[in-house]
Amino acid sequence: VQPAVVRIETLEHAAAAPALQGRAARRGPAARPAATMIGAGSGFLVDAGGTIVTNHHVAGEAERITVTLADGTELPARLVGTDPVTDIAVIKVDPPPGGPPLPFLRFAEGPPPRPGDWALVVGNPFGIGASVSLGIVSARGRSLGGPASGDLIQTDAAINPGNSGGPLCDDAGRVVGVTTAIVSPTGGSVGIGFAVPAAVAAPVVAALQSSQGLVRGWLGVQAQTMTRELARAMGGAPPQGTLLDDLVPDGPAARAGLRPGDVVTALEGEATDGPQGLARAVGLHPPGTELRLFVWRQGQEATVPVVLGAAPSRPAPPPMPATPEHRGFGLVLGPPGHAAGAPPGPVVLRVTPGGAADGAGLQPG
Repeated sequence: VQPAVVRIETLEHAAAAPALQGRAARRGPAARPAATMIGAGSGFLVDAGGTIVTNHHVAGEAERITVTLADGTELPARLVGTDPVTDIAVIKVDPPPGGPPLPFLRFAEGPPPRPGDWALVVGNPFGIGASVSLGIVSARGRSLGGPASGDLIQTDAAINPGNSGGPLCDDAGRVVGVTTAIVSPTGGSVGIGFAVPAAVAAPVVAALQSSQGLVRGWLGVQAQTMTRELARAMGGAPPQGTLLDDLVPDGPAARAGLRPGDVVTALEGEATDGPQGLARAVGLHPPGTELRLFVWRQGQEATVPVVLGAAPSRPAPPPMPATPEHRGFGLVLGPPGHAAGAPPGPVVLRVTPGGAADGAGLQPG
């Protein structure tokens, strides 16, 4: 794996540089203007033509990108495409003329790794050079609630600033994820790191490389995860699935006849585990695709065809601060909100799936 892993250095305006988990930043020489900064991260080649996968927060906002290959060769790189939602970016270098073909890696296919499976992180921690750390898959289905969101793989293999964008591999050297973030009270590894799974990253990379670019399908709903408490309160609704709270007027879901209070249990026959799972499944299809939603409504089950729309343009959500979870309750609390009429008291920033807070029905916000 290691020959296909690269070091990435970027130059960008400090005002535009996001302070995200997993990011390494160091100051340049004293003569460098105050308006610029240097970032460092990792990436890996996915073809012999010089295509490299990394994180959006490593290269997606950069003005200048320099890639160092495993043999020490430095090459300028250009941004092909970037997706803040999954924190995936694709950059490209031109292989040195007359040199050997560049080594590259492939995303793993098939089922995702299971908790307990070996996991290896390859990258460039703290800018010291190519390094490998070993651990296991700690959990699946994690979410940080920000740009690095989704069905993340959690691992206890050491991940430090500078590892961002490198591969998470299984014991056969297959890329099962793209390292994206850490949760740490100190800024260094405490054994809680995250990677975007290959099943999410691979189609994003393919779309970013295509002529059309990445365009996600969109339902136009606000929703929450169903719980047993909600199911009982709704009179026998299924305890798993996605409860629709609100619909965007004249959005795809509203035009299809969906209503607040509907429970979406599956999409195209695949179960949906809450709004994030539903959004991820929808986002794998382009606008204009017709999908079948399996819906529970007031004791009746129905299949509702929905034609996906295009998601409206909006800025990426702010990054989730690396705040330790409240022990025993499975939630992260932040400072009081400042919205008009908001009551005093801390705001729920994140709820751990399956934790006590999740079981009680608490939600972010």
